Amino acid sequence: MAKPQKARGHPGFFVEVHGHRMYYQCAGHGSPTVVLEAGLGGDHLSWSAVAPALARTTRTCSYDRAGVGLSPRDSGHRTSGEQVTDLHDLLVVAGEEPPYVVVGHSYGGLLAHEFATAYGKDVAGVVLIDSSHPAMIRRFLAALGPPRRGESRIRRELRSFLRQEPRNTEGLDLPASLAEARRAGSIGDKPLAVITAGVENDPSLPPALRRLLDRTWMSLQDDLARLSTDSVHVIAVYSRHDVIAFSGQPDLVAEAIGAVVHAARAKRPLPSCRELFAGPGARCVSG
Repeated sequence: MAKPQKARGHPGFFVEVHGHRMYYQCAGHGSPTVVLEAGLGGDHLSWSAVAPALARTTRTCSYDRAGVGLSPRDSGHRTSGEQVTDLHDLLVVAGEEPPYVVVGHSYGGLLAHEFATAYGKDVAGVVLIDSSHPAMIRRFLAALGPPRRGESRIRRELRSFLRQEPRNTEGLDLPASLAEARRAGSIGDKPLAVITAGVENDPSLPPALRRLLDRTWMSLQDDLARLSTDSVHVIAVYSRHDVIAFSGQPDLVAEAIGAVVHAARAKRPLPSCRELFAGPGARCVSG
Protein backbone atom coordinates (compact mmCIF):
# COMPACT_ATOMS: atom_id res chain seq x y z
CA MET A 1 0.00 0.00 0.00
CA ALA A 2 1.55 3.31 -1.12
CA LYS A 3 2.15 5.88 1.60
CA PRO A 4 0.60 9.37 1.44
CA GLN A 5 2.74 11.89 -0.42
CA LYS A 6 3.02 15.50 0.74
CA ALA A 7 1.25 17.92 -1.60
CA ARG A 8 3.74 20.63 -2.47
CA GLY A 9 2.45 24.09 -1.59
CA HIS A 10 -0.55 22.71 0.33
CA PRO A 11 -1.02 21.52 3.90
CA GLY A 12 -2.34 18.10 2.90
CA PHE A 13 -1.33 14.91 1.12
CA PHE A 14 -2.05 12.86 -1.98
CA VAL A 15 -2.95 9.18 -1.83
CA GLU A 16 -3.53 6.67 -4.59
CA VAL A 17 -7.06 5.24 -4.47
CA HIS A 18 -8.31 2.77 -7.09
CA GLY A 19 -5.82 3.98 -9.66
CA HIS A 20 -6.37 7.73 -9.23
CA ARG A 21 -4.76 10.33 -7.01
CA MET A 22 -6.81 12.08 -4.31
CA TYR A 23 -6.00 15.02 -2.07
CA TYR A 24 -6.88 15.22 1.63
CA GLN A 25 -5.89 17.28 4.65
CA CYS A 26 -6.42 16.75 8.36
CA ALA A 27 -5.78 18.81 11.47
CA GLY A 28 -6.32 18.52 15.19
CA HIS A 29 -6.32 15.61 17.58
CA GLY A 30 -8.95 13.54 19.30
CA SER A 31 -11.64 11.00 18.57
CA PRO A 32 -14.02 10.66 16.83
CA THR A 33 -12.56 12.03 13.62
CA VAL A 34 -14.81 14.45 11.73
CA VAL A 35 -14.91 13.73 7.99
CA LEU A 36 -16.25 16.57 5.82
CA GLU A 37 -18.10 15.98 2.53
CA ALA A 38 -18.60 19.05 0.31
CA GLY A 39 -21.49 19.62 -2.08
CA LEU A 40 -21.44 18.76 -5.77
CA GLY A 41 -18.38 20.37 -7.36
CA GLY A 42 -17.13 21.57 -3.97
CA ASP A 43 -13.71 20.78 -2.53
CA HIS A 44 -11.84 20.93 0.77
CA LEU A 45 -11.84 24.73 0.65
CA SER A 46 -15.64 24.67 0.98
CA TRP A 47 -15.06 24.00 4.68
CA SER A 48 -12.71 26.94 5.35
CA ALA A 49 -15.24 28.66 7.62
CA VAL A 50 -15.96 25.51 9.67
CA ALA A 51 -12.93 23.20 9.80
CA PRO A 52 -10.54 25.35 11.91
CA ALA A 53 -13.00 25.57 14.82
CA LEU A 54 -13.58 21.80 14.71
CA ALA A 55 -9.87 21.02 14.64
CA ARG A 56 -9.45 22.76 18.00
CA THR A 57 -11.47 20.02 19.66
CA THR A 58 -11.06 16.84 17.57
CA ARG A 59 -9.35 15.39 14.52
CA THR A 60 -10.90 16.94 11.39
CA CYS A 61 -10.40 15.87 7.76
CA SER A 62 -11.55 17.28 4.43
CA TYR A 63 -10.73 16.03 0.96
CA ASP A 64 -11.32 16.46 -2.77
CA ARG A 65 -13.38 13.89 -4.63
CA ALA A 66 -12.11 12.86 -8.08
CA GLY A 67 -12.63 15.74 -10.49
CA VAL A 68 -12.68 18.61 -7.99
CA GLY A 69 -10.03 20.71 -6.29
CA LEU A 70 -6.62 19.06 -6.38
CA SER A 71 -7.88 15.56 -7.22
CA PRO A 72 -7.76 14.75 -10.97
CA ARG A 73 -10.92 13.43 -12.56
CA ASP A 74 -11.25 9.67 -12.84
CA SER A 75 -12.14 8.18 -16.21
CA GLY A 76 -15.77 7.39 -17.02
CA HIS A 77 -19.01 8.11 -15.21
CA ARG A 78 -19.05 7.71 -11.46
CA THR A 79 -21.74 7.06 -8.90
CA SER A 80 -22.22 7.98 -5.26
CA GLY A 81 -21.45 4.40 -4.24
CA GLU A 82 -18.05 4.57 -5.93
CA GLN A 83 -17.35 7.90 -4.27
CA VAL A 84 -18.23 6.45 -0.86
CA THR A 85 -15.83 3.56 -1.47
CA ASP A 86 -13.15 6.05 -2.52
CA LEU A 87 -13.56 7.95 0.74
CA HIS A 88 -13.42 4.82 2.88
CA ASP A 89 -10.28 3.59 1.17
CA LEU A 90 -8.69 7.06 1.27
CA LEU A 91 -9.13 7.10 5.05
CA VAL A 92 -7.61 3.62 5.32
CA VAL A 93 -4.56 4.51 3.19
CA ALA A 94 -4.15 7.81 5.05
CA GLY A 95 -4.18 6.00 8.38
CA GLU A 96 -7.13 8.01 9.70
CA GLU A 97 -8.75 5.52 12.04
CA PRO A 98 -12.42 5.27 12.98
CA PRO A 99 -14.74 6.10 14.58
CA TYR A 100 -15.87 8.92 12.29
CA VAL A 101 -18.50 11.61 12.47
CA VAL A 102 -19.43 12.07 8.82
CA VAL A 103 -20.65 15.53 7.81
CA GLY A 104 -22.23 16.31 4.44
CA HIS A 105 -23.44 19.53 2.84
CA SER A 106 -25.92 19.45 -0.05
CA TYR A 107 -24.97 16.50 -2.35
CA GLY A 108 -22.33 15.61 0.24
CA GLY A 109 -25.20 14.74 2.57
CA LEU A 110 -26.17 11.86 0.28
CA LEU A 111 -22.62 10.56 0.53
CA ALA A 112 -22.52 10.98 4.32
CA HIS A 113 -25.75 8.97 4.65
CA GLU A 114 -24.51 6.24 2.29
CA PHE A 115 -21.17 6.08 4.09
CA ALA A 116 -22.93 5.71 7.45
CA THR A 117 -24.95 2.73 6.20
CA ALA A 118 -22.18 1.08 4.15
CA TYR A 119 -19.59 1.37 6.94
CA GLY A 120 -21.83 1.56 9.98
CA LYS A 121 -19.31 0.01 12.37
CA ASP A 122 -16.89 2.84 11.59
CA VAL A 123 -19.39 5.69 12.03
CA ALA A 124 -20.21 7.25 15.39
CA GLY A 125 -22.48 10.06 14.19
CA VAL A 126 -23.74 12.05 11.19
CA VAL A 127 -24.45 15.71 10.41
CA LEU A 128 -26.49 16.66 7.31
CA ILE A 129 -26.45 20.32 6.23
CA ASP A 130 -29.23 21.41 3.85
CA SER A 131 -28.68 17.96 2.44
CA SER A 132 -29.89 16.52 -0.83
CA HIS A 133 -32.44 13.72 -0.53
CA PRO A 134 -32.51 10.66 -2.82
CA ALA A 135 -36.21 11.24 -3.64
CA MET A 136 -35.97 15.00 -4.09
CA ILE A 137 -36.45 15.14 -7.87
CA ARG A 138 -39.47 12.83 -7.76
CA ARG A 139 -41.00 14.73 -4.85
CA PHE A 140 -40.51 18.15 -6.44
CA LEU A 141 -42.04 16.95 -9.70
CA ALA A 142 -45.00 15.53 -7.80
CA ALA A 143 -45.44 18.86 -5.99
CA LEU A 144 -45.41 20.76 -9.28
CA GLY A 145 -47.97 18.38 -10.74
CA PRO A 146 -48.50 17.49 -14.41
CA PRO A 147 -48.35 20.20 -17.10
CA ARG A 148 -51.53 22.26 -17.27
CA ARG A 149 -52.82 24.66 -19.91
CA GLY A 150 -52.16 28.25 -18.93
CA GLU A 151 -49.64 27.49 -16.20
CA SER A 152 -46.80 29.95 -15.59
CA ARG A 153 -43.56 29.89 -17.56
CA ILE A 154 -41.50 29.51 -14.40
CA ARG A 155 -43.42 26.36 -13.43
CA ARG A 156 -42.73 24.83 -16.86
CA GLU A 157 -39.06 25.78 -16.63
CA LEU A 158 -38.71 24.27 -13.16
CA ARG A 159 -40.26 21.00 -14.33
CA SER A 160 -37.91 20.93 -17.34
CA PHE A 161 -34.89 21.70 -15.15
CA LEU A 162 -35.70 18.88 -12.74
CA ARG A 163 -35.88 16.38 -15.60
CA GLN A 164 -32.48 17.29 -16.98
CA GLU A 165 -29.30 15.61 -15.82
CA PRO A 166 -26.95 18.43 -14.77
CA ARG A 167 -23.39 18.44 -16.04
CA ASN A 168 -20.74 18.36 -13.36
CA THR A 169 -16.96 18.35 -13.10
CA GLU A 170 -17.02 15.07 -11.15
CA GLY A 171 -18.34 13.00 -14.06
CA LEU A 172 -21.17 11.96 -11.77
CA ASP A 173 -24.06 9.86 -13.03
CA LEU A 174 -26.70 11.61 -10.92
CA PRO A 175 -29.73 9.36 -11.68
CA ALA A 176 -27.71 6.24 -10.83
CA SER A 177 -26.37 7.93 -7.71
CA LEU A 178 -29.83 8.87 -6.48
CA ALA A 179 -30.98 5.29 -7.10
CA GLU A 180 -28.05 4.00 -5.03
CA ALA A 181 -28.77 6.51 -2.28
CA ARG A 182 -32.39 5.38 -2.09
CA ARG A 183 -31.15 1.97 -0.97
CA ALA A 184 -29.39 3.46 2.07
CA GLY A 185 -31.55 2.97 5.14
CA SER A 186 -31.71 3.97 8.77
CA ILE A 187 -28.60 4.71 10.79
CA GLY A 188 -30.20 3.28 13.93
CA ASP A 189 -29.59 5.29 17.09
CA LYS A 190 -26.42 7.07 16.04
CA PRO A 191 -26.50 10.79 16.93
CA LEU A 192 -27.71 12.80 13.93
CA ALA A 193 -28.01 16.55 13.45
CA VAL A 194 -29.94 17.93 10.46
CA ILE A 195 -29.50 21.61 9.59
CA THR A 196 -31.85 23.23 7.07
CA ALA A 197 -31.28 26.62 5.45
CA GLY A 198 -33.90 29.14 6.52
CA VAL A 199 -33.75 31.58 3.59
CA GLU A 200 -35.13 30.62 0.18
CA ASN A 201 -32.59 30.93 -2.63
CA ASP A 202 -34.85 32.79 -5.05
CA PRO A 203 -37.18 35.33 -3.44
CA SER A 204 -38.27 36.45 -6.93
CA LEU A 205 -40.42 33.31 -7.34
CA PRO A 206 -44.18 33.81 -7.12
CA PRO A 207 -45.13 33.52 -3.41
CA ALA A 208 -47.45 30.52 -3.82
CA LEU A 209 -44.84 28.58 -5.82
CA ARG A 210 -42.10 29.51 -3.37
CA ARG A 211 -44.20 28.25 -0.45
CA LEU A 212 -44.88 25.00 -2.32
CA LEU A 213 -41.18 24.41 -2.96
CA ASP A 214 -40.21 25.39 0.58
CA ARG A 215 -42.79 22.96 2.06
CA THR A 216 -41.51 20.17 -0.18
CA TRP A 217 -37.88 20.83 0.81
CA MET A 218 -38.80 20.90 4.49
CA SER A 219 -40.65 17.58 4.20
CA LEU A 220 -37.49 16.07 2.67
CA GLN A 221 -35.39 17.45 5.52
CA ASP A 222 -37.85 16.02 8.04
CA ASP A 223 -37.40 12.63 6.36
CA LEU A 224 -33.65 12.89 6.88
CA ALA A 225 -34.10 13.70 10.56
CA ARG A 226 -36.00 10.42 10.92
CA LEU A 227 -32.99 8.39 9.77
CA SER A 228 -31.96 8.05 13.42
CA THR A 229 -33.91 7.62 16.63
CA ASP A 230 -31.45 10.10 18.21
CA SER A 231 -31.69 13.24 16.09
CA VAL A 232 -32.17 16.99 16.20
CA HIS A 233 -33.42 19.13 13.31
CA VAL A 234 -32.68 22.85 13.33
CA ILE A 235 -33.23 25.68 10.86
CA ALA A 236 -30.35 28.08 10.18
CA VAL A 237 -32.66 31.09 10.18
CA TYR A 238 -30.38 33.61 8.46
CA SER A 239 -28.74 31.35 5.89
CA ARG A 240 -29.29 30.42 2.29
CA HIS A 241 -28.25 27.00 0.99
CA ASP A 242 -24.52 27.54 1.53
CA VAL A 243 -24.84 27.34 5.31
CA ILE A 244 -21.19 26.29 5.70
CA ALA A 245 -19.76 29.42 4.03
CA PHE A 246 -18.60 32.59 5.77
CA SER A 247 -21.76 34.20 4.37
CA GLY A 248 -23.91 31.47 5.93
CA GLN A 249 -23.95 30.33 9.55
CA PRO A 250 -20.69 28.39 10.00
CA ASP A 251 -20.75 28.85 13.78
CA LEU A 252 -24.10 27.05 13.94
CA VAL A 253 -22.68 24.26 11.78
CA ALA A 254 -19.62 23.91 14.03
CA GLU A 255 -21.90 23.89 17.08
CA ALA A 256 -24.02 21.06 15.65
CA ILE A 257 -20.98 19.01 14.67
CA GLY A 258 -19.46 19.58 18.11
CA ALA A 259 -22.65 18.32 19.76
CA VAL A 260 -22.60 15.11 17.71
CA VAL A 261 -18.89 14.63 18.44
CA HIS A 262 -19.51 15.09 22.17
CA ALA A 263 -22.46 12.67 22.18
CA ALA A 264 -20.45 10.06 20.28
CA ARG A 265 -17.45 10.51 22.56
CA ALA A 266 -19.55 10.21 25.71
CA LYS A 267 -21.71 7.43 24.21
CA ARG A 268 -24.80 9.37 25.27
CA PRO A 269 -27.86 10.64 23.38
CA LEU A 270 -27.89 14.18 22.03
CA PRO A 271 -29.32 16.90 24.27
CA SER A 272 -32.60 18.37 23.10
CA CYS A 273 -32.52 20.76 20.17
CA ARG A 274 -33.49 23.70 22.39
CA GLU A 275 -30.64 22.91 24.79
CA LEU A 276 -28.16 22.92 21.92
CA PHE A 277 -29.38 25.94 19.95
CA ALA A 278 -30.60 28.83 22.08
CA GLY A 279 -29.68 31.83 19.90
CA PRO A 280 -31.92 33.81 17.54
CA GLY A 281 -30.20 32.32 14.46
CA ALA A 282 -31.59 28.86 15.14
CA ARG A 283 -35.15 27.56 15.14
CA CYS A 284 -35.73 24.01 16.33
CA VAL A 285 -37.97 21.72 14.32
CA SER A 286 -37.58 18.45 16.22
CA GLY A 287 -35.46 16.67 18.77
